[in-house]
Amino acid sequence: MKKKKQKFILLVLLLMVAFPIFANSEIGISASLNSNTIWTGTDYYDERSTSNLIGYSLTIPYQYNFNGRISLRTELSYVTKNYTEDTYQNYDNSTTYEYHYNSYVEFPVMGHL
Repeated sequence: MKKKKQKFILLVLLLMVAFPIFANSEIGISASLNSNTIWTGTDYYDERSTSNLIGYSLTIPYQYNFNGRISLRTELSYVTKNYTEDTYQNYDNSTTYEYHYNSYVEFPVMGHL
């Protein structure tokens, strides 16, 4: 019986410490779509064109509030920025299509005063 009481008291103490930590926290989820434009020169190709593809962003923001004025915020983001490139080469009249898929993981840390 004594061990059960000690475990119960330990559990209550842990919850008393944990709840203020979670009470000062904010967490969420954010998603968005993006469309990118890229410009390239025509150095050695007769004609080059690019077109944009749809990309997306998925973010999980987290903010911990120390008090009413000071907080620490971080965001874990996965971002894609995509485009296609069509190149028309003059010497053999062929066309090359390239698809570029760029993915990034971002983790900024910000302080708010």
